[in-house]
Amino acid sequence: MRQLKRMFAFVCLFGLFLAHGAAVHAEIQMSDIFIKTVYVERVFTHRLGYKIEYNVSNFRIAEALIPHTWFTPAGQAEIVFANSRSVPYMEVVFRGGEFSHVRLFVHSSPGHPSWVSLQDSEEVTRRFQETTTFNIRF
Repeated sequence: MRQLKRMFAFVCLFGLFLAHGAAVHAEIQMSDIFIKTVYVERVFTHRLGYKIEYNVSNFRIAEALIPHTWFTPAGQAEIVFANSRSVPYMEVVFRGGEFSHVRLFVHSSPGHPSWVSLQDSEEVTRRFQETTTFNIRF
């Protein structure tokens, strides 16, 4: 019985040691990540992707492009459809000070006023094709 108690105490201490090590490791990993929530005014749909109009700190509107090619399982973008009053918005994730990926939260109804169709033009096509990273201003 005494040996069983010792074994149980050892397992508990070992588990605490492992949990502490995992917490320290997670803290190191998380200190490298910065997530910025950005409120979106409108989401323009286009055959090559989305043009996002969002608010910046000086109360002006800025824009960013997200090509459809970024929306892959391991890609730079993710889209989340929701029926919430809080959408549209986006979460921009930075790792080590560099852009990692963007998560775009949009209204699931295409009739929502935040959805707008972007007219096709050579300039718009060129801008989508030249987009290699997510450029955002705060």
